[in-house]
Amino acid sequence: LAFKDIKLPVTRVHVNPRKNHEISVSGPKYLRLWGYSATDQSLAEVDALVPLKDEREHNFTDHCWVLGNFLCAVTSKGEVYLFEDSELRLQIPAREVGRERAQQRGGGTGDDIGDPNEDARVLAERAQQAREAEETRTAELARLENVQVHCIAP
Repeated sequence: LAFKDIKLPVTRVHVNPRKNHEISVSGPKYLRLWGYSATDQSLAEVDALVPLKDEREHNFTDHCWVLGNFLCAVTSKGEVYLFEDSELRLQIPAREVGRERAQQRGGGTGDDIGDPNEDARVLAERAQQAREAEETRTAELARLENVQVHCIAP
């Protein structure tokens, strides 16, 4: 068991379901990942997920792990941040997700932000689709790079 004193208030702590040595921590003006080393039973703060200036401007009210790979964090202003492997993948106002969900249901204005966990799932699925599309494009480019063009002069 390890202990670290964080000099800021913390409202949420979660363990990454796929990497049990990775711990996410959030609160007012704070969103970080911590790494746990079983070897020496220590905790070490990982680099900031968002630039320090941005982190200090936001009250991170909640966060969760979605689909095992994505860390989704929401601020009191309704902004949603989605990270994959400590990299910011999406940053959108939560109301956009609410509007999209209302349109999918066939009505409503989307003014009700709705369930943050549902929003997180929607965002994670969107990021996963974007990643899969990027992987497909990358594979296609790699395949095209290996194609040799032979021209036969008349």
